[in-house]
Amino acid sequence: MRNFKEQVRALAGIVSTAIQHDGNWKLFGFESRPVRGGIFNIFVDKDLLERERFIIRELALLSIIDVIESIKQNNTTNEENKVVLIVGVLSVLRDPFFKMDFFKNDADYFDFIWGGIYSYASGSFIAKYRERLKTLVNPSNYVMLMAASPELLSLNIGKRGFLANREMICKNIEIEDDEEIFSSSLRQSELDFYVKFARTVLFFKPE
Repeated sequence: MRNFKEQVRALAGIVSTAIQHDGNWKLFGFESRPVRGGIFNIFVDKDLLERERFIIRELALLSIIDVIESIKQNNTTNEENKVVLIVGVLSVLRDPFFKMDFFKNDADYFDFIWGGIYSYASGSFIAKYRERLKTLVNPSNYVMLMAASPELLSLNIGKRGFLANREMICKNIEIEDDEEIFSSSLRQSELDFYVKFARTVLFFKPE
C-alpha cells in the first residue's frame, strides 16, 4: 500500500503523463507532443503557440477531472481524506503550472478547473469542447483545431474517463484513517482557499 504522499504524487503524475502522452496530442491533430526549449518560442508562430497552450491546459483539465472523479468514487476513503487528496494533487501541480505561466494566481487556476468541471459535467463532450474552444482561442485557431480534431469524438464513447481509466485509479486509492496526512507547503491562507475549493468540487453534483 502506498503512503499518503506517494498516492498524491501518483495522482499528480497521471496529469503529467496525460499532458506528455503523444497519443493525447494526436486527438488534437498533432503528430506528437511538441518538444522545444522555451527560449525557442520566440521563433514560433503565435497562432501555433496559442494552440499548443490551449491543448496543454485542456489535457491538464481533462486528466484533473478524471483524478477528482476517481477520488470522489472511492468508497474506502472518508470525506476528510478525499478533500486532503484533492488539495495535495492540486498543490503539487501548482508549481509547474505557475512556472509555465499558465495561470496568474490560485483564483485563476481554480476558475479554470471549475469552469471545465462545470462545462463537461453533462451533455455531449464535443459540444462542450466546441463552446470552450470558441472562448479560449482566436477564430482562426478555432477553425483549425475543430478541423484537426475528429478523434476527439472518441471521448464520447463510454464513461471510463476522458484520458485515464477512472475505475483503475479509484481501485488504487487506499488510505488508512489514522495515516499521517500529506504535508503541504501552502501558507495557511492558501491552504484554506484550497480546502474550500476541494470541498466545492468534491460535493458538486451535475444537474
